[in-house]
Amino acid sequence: MNFVNSCLSHLSKKTLTRNSKFKHSEINNKCFIIGNGDSLKYYNLKNFSVLPSIGCNSLFFHNHFKNINCKYYFIPAPYMFYPLRKFYNKIYRNYFSKLYKDQILKNPSTNFFINLADRPFFKYKNTYYCHHFQSRRSFDLDGSFSYLNSSLHSMIAGAIYFGFDEVILVGCDYIFNPPSSGHFFERASGAPISNIGNLLTSIQEEFGHKINIKCMVHKDIKSKIDYVSYESFFNEKIIDQKNSEIVNEDILLKLNKMFYKTM
Repeated sequence: MNFVNSCLSHLSKKTLTRNSKFKHSEINNKCFIIGNGDSLKYYNLKNFSVLPSIGCNSLFFHNHFKNINCKYYFIPAPYMFYPLRKFYNKIYRNYFSKLYKDQILKNPSTNFFINLADRPFFKYKNTYYCHHFQSRRSFDLDGSFSYLNSSLHSMIAGAIYFGFDEVILVGCDYIFNPPSSGHFFERASGAPISNIGNLLTSIQEEFGHKINIKCMVHKDIKSKIDYVSYESFFNEKIIDQKNSEIVNEDILLKLNKMFYKTM
């Protein structure tokens, strides 16, 4: 750890130590890890209350978010709570800031983990912070937490820190075979993509020896990792929902201003 990170680590020690109460709190438990993928349009989110969940980013915009048992939630990208933010090399008003703050306040029973860089702009009793300090392969949420490069990495690494022994990835469509793009709050359906690099390899190498990982699929979709179908898991057929049926119109309008094609 270099001098700057060493100083930052020292200054933030008290803040990060708050996270230690969650360490190994879920030993031998199983959970859902729920992303923001387009596949959520085909699932009845209420069904996922059967296990605790770890969510991320914009999942709380789903109208049925309150019906699941989302105990933990990661928003790993820095500056999400700043009034202004850089998008596509330009500075814009950050609509996410107020939207995310409002949702955190509405969900006091969920423990939110956000980037330490955002602490000056948002503090609340159910909000916790994490930082990597340029570390590698460190799962210590109460110290150096290396896995902030993607929300999926953050959620799986967090599950390991919490002590879960198995996770089922839901709405994590990059893990499909072939990988698929899109979000549940966007108007268009997901589409196959090929530019996700070594995401699957990195997940298997980083986490495969520490936790059992499965992927939830549906219809004829498969995954290169162990997978289970929505239909067999819940003994229920999939449904086909438009984004406007599962996300409020005012939220869609605001997301539409931030380069997402929701309307």
